[in-house]
Amino acid sequence: MPEPTPTPTTTATQPVQTQSEEPSPESLRDIIRQYAGWYPRWWLLAAFLCTFAIVVGMLTWDVLLCPSVKISSSDALICHVPDVPYLFQILLIWLLFGLLWLLTFTFGFKLAELPTDQPGTFRFSKILRACTAFEPLYPMLLAQGVISWLLINIMWWHDNSPPISFALLAISVFIAHCSLFHHSPSARHRLYLSTYGLLCLLLLLAEVLFKRNFQAHLGDEWLLLTIEILLLFVGIGAIFWRAQPTRPTRHQLPVTVNASISPLTVLSSLWPFNHLFPPQ
Repeated sequence: MPEPTPTPTTTATQPVQTQSEEPSPESLRDIIRQYAGWYPRWWLLAAFLCTFAIVVGMLTWDVLLCPSVKISSSDALICHVPDVPYLFQILLIWLLFGLLWLLTFTFGFKLAELPTDQPGTFRFSKILRACTAFEPLYPMLLAQGVISWLLINIMWWHDNSPPISFALLAISVFIAHCSLFHHSPSARHRLYLSTYGLLCLLLLLAEVLFKRNFQAHLGDEWLLLTIEILLLFVGIGAIFWRAQPTRPTRHQLPVTVNASISPLTVLSSLWPFNHLFPPQ
């Protein structure tokens, strides 16, 4: 005798709301900070804007403001300003680079990193994500960083390191470093930093032993030596450094809190602004 088939019981199904709760201010800050640090998207966009601003500024200076080789009284007042010191030029470029990163991350985080269905911003968000898609560029960014690092050492070896070229090549190396650290687990960061220190030690030995006129140009080209010495100490410190427990993987913010995330919320999640603005 066949067993009776159990009749399915109808139960009221409720939708599972896994991301309906509003996160606390501290958890919201933690999630936003995951997209800062070594996250390459905004560093790459800031490098592009910084290079574009420098090129436009140089063309404006050479073509419109100060086109003549010899400065005359008819030229603009800014043409009579004395040359900016070597180190100060590099610091200004890096300051512009950091400021552009802060602005693009603050005002572009919500558009590029959070899903949105608003008709006014959907198309712009899609264009922004497409223009700043760094994942397909990962091998190219690493290769560009290695080439830039070699060019910096070659220019220094030939005693010819223009400040603008040095600063932009150093930015390229930094972006390659950000891309490498973003794509690698934290357990490998210690190995990479130790490798940086070993390479800098080998470069220092080669420069001291084989570079001609090393002491004669030491006063003018001390910047690269200082960076190499600092990276050497970073590599030594990485040998004794122990990685922290791995944090959970990045996840998207709930769609329900998109409207509450403003540029001020993003800015207040970063140091040192998190000590200046109260949590929203």
